[in-house]
Amino acid sequence: MRLFPKTRLGKLRFALLLAVPISLGAGFFHFTNMPGESFAGPFEPLSPEEAALSVRLSEHVTRLAGGIGARDVTRPEALESAARLILAAWTEMGYEVREQEYDSQGTAVRNLFVELPGASARGEI
Repeated sequence: MRLFPKTRLGKLRFALLLAVPISLGAGFFHFTNMPGESFAGPFEPLSPEEAALSVRLSEHVTRLAGGIGARDVTRPEALESAARLILAAWTEMGYEVREQEYDSQGTAVRNLFVELPGASARGEI
């Protein structure tokens, strides 16, 4: 077996055999290379507002994941408990909460959402 082929078809195959791994390697490097430098060192301490937000967020995640658990159409009571928890939290924060109800696999479910308008062009979405 020859390392370098003599025929035109052989040369084409050889070129493809080289081009494919080189292209894959270059693509891998291109898509996984991150610009800039990674942060190193200690984080800045949280402000009092950030610390309070961290505690509230942790409590909400614990209640949703640990207390209520899995939420899907086979557990409509869990879906409703989660919806009530989120609705109460957003209402307490002063948001106007809107609901979008729909049927999923024979179960009535709803999406909750709030809208935060921008500073300019408030009427556009």
